[in-house]
Amino acid sequence: MIRQKLIRTRLSVLHVTGCDDLSSGYKLLQRSMKVRYPYVDPLNVLQAAIMKRLRTLNNNSENLNNAAVTTSSAASIGSIHIPACVASNNSSLSSTPLSSSEEKQLLEDSLVVSINGIAQGMKNSG
Repeated sequence: MIRQKLIRTRLSVLHVTGCDDLSSGYKLLQRSMKVRYPYVDPLNVLQAAIMKRLRTLNNNSENLNNAAVTTSSAASIGSIHIPACVASNNSSLSSTPLSSSEEKQLLEDSLVVSINGIAQGMKNSG
């Protein structure tokens, strides 16, 4: 429903302006977006993986009385492979497994960093 409204609104704006693209007439904006997207897109993928792990961790903590999260050593989102150090609940950079609370804190910090990275890449504060 929301997506349909977005599509109708976009088509209406394009019809009223007589443009082929919403950024038509804004060459600097087009160039800027073309340069930024290769840097911001991987952050979007990592952010989605982090949010998925946080949800899984929260659900497992609630359902299993703070039991450890068990996931595979790697994952994928669409056609993009997520490395094991991002996809699994055990940090491959540490020899000792993280507790649920340590992992949750690490994931929350990573989420904030990804949000700030995307905001900086898009030159937007939020």
